[in-house]
Amino acid sequence: MGDIATAYDLPNSNHAGRLAIHDNSTSAATDRRAIPADARESTWLAGDGHAIRRIDWPGAGEGAGEGEGDTPRGSILFFPGRGDFYEKYLETLDQWHREGWRVTASDWRGQAGSGRLGKDAVTGHIEDFNVWIDDLAYFWPRWVAATPGPHVLAAHMVAKLMCAVGDPTRQAWKWSEKPGELPADRADLLTHDAERYADEIWWRDHRSELVMGPASWRWVERAYASSRRLRESGAMEAVDVPVL
Repeated sequence: MGDIATAYDLPNSNHAGRLAIHDNSTSAATDRRAIPADARESTWLAGDGHAIRRIDWPGAGEGAGEGEGDTPRGSILFFPGRGDFYEKYLETLDQWHREGWRVTASDWRGQAGSGRLGKDAVTGHIEDFNVWIDDLAYFWPRWVAATPGPHVLAAHMVAKLMCAVGDPTRQAWKWSEKPGELPADRADLLTHDAERYADEIWWRDHRSELVMGPASWRWVERAYASSRRLRESGAMEAVDVPVL
């Protein structure tokens, strides 16, 4: 299976999460040393064509065993840690599946059954963690498009780092409760002049190209970096242009 994604659209946070991933269950125990009958192993292709292993369980209503015919609960994408492989987590992954979730687990490139990037067959090597971040950013939007929501990104150990860093071009903060709609108290933060604030809204409504939402994480990081440089000793002292 070759999923080639071109957009960066990773989740920003879990603040809106409302559904518990794991509930108590009386289901039969999973054989931890066998691929479950409902699961299907395949590969997906990263942007440069590198084949990466994945394993999928269908969700409710997709032949999901005990949950078959039910409303889909959502989808979980799981990435294991450094030197890890999804076979270690079959019990948990299958449990999520039996509780109604559509489940996917993936290797990182260069780990488990997805090749090696070093000089031998056992050394865990990567030139830069950005390679893994780019792979995740590639895979995520295609996976989301092909699976029912809500979508959960779960990670173990070092995988949490990649998931936390994510894509620097995504929004750094929430726009509002409804995407594209201005927060109700925005005017109070900006001005006491209701008429002129209404002028801004009028222009936004009549020229949609003027609308801009939250800044990206990269913008935030660069803003902090610029501010730090200005605070360095001698930086402002070197400015010889009159400043009020």
